[in-house]
Amino acid sequence: MIDLINQVVYIHVPRTGGSNFCHEYYQRVLHHAVDKEIYKQYIVGHGTIHKHLIYAEYIEIYIGHDIDKFNQVCIIRNIYDLVVSTFFQTSERGTTFYTKWCSDNGMGISFESWIRYLEMLATIVPVRFQKNQWRSMLQSEYLAGCREECMVINYDNYSNGINKWFSDTCNIQTDIQRTPTPGLIKQYKSATYPIPRPTDYRDMYTDETKKSIDYLFREEIDIFEFMF
Repeated sequence: MIDLINQVVYIHVPRTGGSNFCHEYYQRVLHHAVDKEIYKQYIVGHGTIHKHLIYAEYIEIYIGHDIDKFNQVCIIRNIYDLVVSTFFQTSERGTTFYTKWCSDNGMGISFESWIRYLEMLATIVPVRFQKNQWRSMLQSEYLAGCREECMVINYDNYSNGINKWFSDTCNIQTDIQRTPTPGLIKQYKSATYPIPRPTDYRDMYTDETKKSIDYLFREEIDIFEFMF
């Protein structure tokens, strides 16, 4: 999301509550100045790859705007949690590259096959950043080039972090809250997931799959000090 009026850029990592952040920003900051459909299509990039631009892409696209001086904000998520969230989102969609890969390789839809799929993707070295499911979880690449003052909000501290950002940046007092556990349980039960989804991501892991994530995302774990 980019707001050229107020000089704000939000680097939207997938599966980090970013759509809710953008909605709250529009309602509280921009709804008087920008038509909602224009906001969704061009500022947030709804329905396009521009919804999840990395910072370097903002710099490349918005030539003539001093993006380095914009107020910068990003929400990051514990990689062990993010892997689980992306698995359920992908497997719920029906036919995807992942589900086709499982079918082609005689595997069922499971968290274990999801990890094998990520290992396969991790061996592909693209010419430039490509948002397949593995690379979309490389949060350090989204933030590469941001200035030190970029506010990085941890998803585990989502509500406090976003409310503080609105207060510090926009001088707006908010009381935005993440969905509480009972609400999550209700959402998960109504979803069309291939397997039951626990509220604690750690319940998805075995020692083997944890080791795989430790290896695949070692740099991310070290940079952000993610803990299992």
